[in-house]
Amino acid sequence: MNKSYATRFQDLSNEVLCDVFEYLDMYDIYQGFFNLNNRFYCLLINSCLPLKINGSNISKSKLRSYHNDIIIPNQHRINIIRLSNPCIIDIFFSPEHFIVQFIRLETLILENIKSKYLENILNRLIFFI
Repeated sequence: MNKSYATRFQDLSNEVLCDVFEYLDMYDIYQGFFNLNNRFYCLLINSCLPLKINGSNISKSKLRSYHNDIIIPNQHRINIIRLSNPCIIDIFFSPEHFIVQFIRLETLILENIKSKYLENILNRLIFFI
């Protein structure tokens, strides 16, 4: 009597899903799961999972919704930010969304950054060392 068991991704426990999500970039998780169903939405929004943001693979046209849906409400969970697109850097470092609001940030990778942003970031970070 051979029974065949099929497990669907959505049948996995929240703990297992969080383990899987740790290996993915947040933008990929957002694209694949954010609007899939209420369970995944709540898991992404209410989780304690640290977030990795890689702005290198986000188009400017999709950045606004990603920024509003994920980055702003989850600033307290972001631990890695990688930015290389000057347009994205402009949005991240605008005065109302300044880097010091990312309280769990451990790694910041900036590529192609304008000197005015770098100077501003360094001046502000001096107060938090």
